[in-house]
Amino acid sequence: MEFKPSDAAWIKIDPFELELLVLNLLRNANEALVKTANARIEVNVSINKETSEVILTVKNNGPKLSEEALIKIKRGFETTKKNGTGMGLVIVSEIVSNAKGRIDFVPSKDRGLLVKITFPLDTHEQKN
Repeated sequence: MEFKPSDAAWIKIDPFELELLVLNLLRNANEALVKTANARIEVNVSINKETSEVILTVKNNGPKLSEEALIKIKRGFETTKKNGTGMGLVIVSEIVSNAKGRIDFVPSKDRGLLVKITFPLDTHEQKN
């Protein structure tokens, strides 16, 4: 796994919910890589200063997703996993929505999936 931090990026979100969101995304990416040689997960946090947004991406190089699998991911409450419940990404989507963000699932043309979450940048300085 690779993590590429950028400048400090503040968002308004409950710390526990942010942790839950990231853990769910990493767990899903990891599970998608079970049978993948040279498995790789990339995590990136960046700031788009033009739009005042913080962008969190989690990308894996797992198998290419079918259109049907992508629809199930977006719909929620369905899973392609043997022991899955379909709730992980529903929880992630709810957390993102509560933080006034948006989530996009971008399949790669060749392999894997990029999950892109965009939050409004909190322009207030963090107080110590």
